Amino acid sequence: MKKRLILMCMMAAVISLAAHAQEEKRLSLITSAGTGLDISTPAKTPINFHVIGLYGINSHFYAGVGTGISSYEKALIPVFTEVRYFFTKPKTFMPFAECNIGYSFAPDKHANGGFYLNPSIGMQYKRRFFVSLGYEWQKLERLKSYKDQFVATEFAEKLHHTVISVNFGYKFDLH
Repeated sequence: MKKRLILMCMMAAVISLAAHAQEEKRLSLITSAGTGLDISTPAKTPINFHVIGLYGINSHFYAGVGTGISSYEKALIPVFTEVRYFFTKPKTFMPFAECNIGYSFAPDKHANGGFYLNPSIGMQYKRRFFVSLGYEWQKLERLKSYKDQFVATEFAEKLHHTVISVNFGYKFDLH
């Protein structure tokens, strides 16, 4: 129920932003791949791939939804909303700030996803290529087991991955 509520809220936010657009309307598809430095314990270097659909509210502000795959101890499928703000009008180099917020699902039956947050800053080159540096926070719960000659047990381990993330991507304008 919580997962459905979060997804419905994310979709409502994107739809309401798109409904109030009064300037040039632009639709873009973004693909990105990245990794990072896990600063939590246990540390696991993540690898991620995201696909994001963005709607241009004006020349500075974009909003949309995305999904992808992230690999920590277990594979996770994040579903999130993204807001992106460009600090300058379109030109060769465009600095921006963005924030992804949502929920990750775990396809493994011995794991559960959780809350996902990734604020970052970046630079876009010629309105196509970009690189960003951010802070990713991901909840994950996994089933652990312990067995020795006297006892066998299973327990849920709750993890919070915090990562200094680096992403590289490409933007396709769909108009």
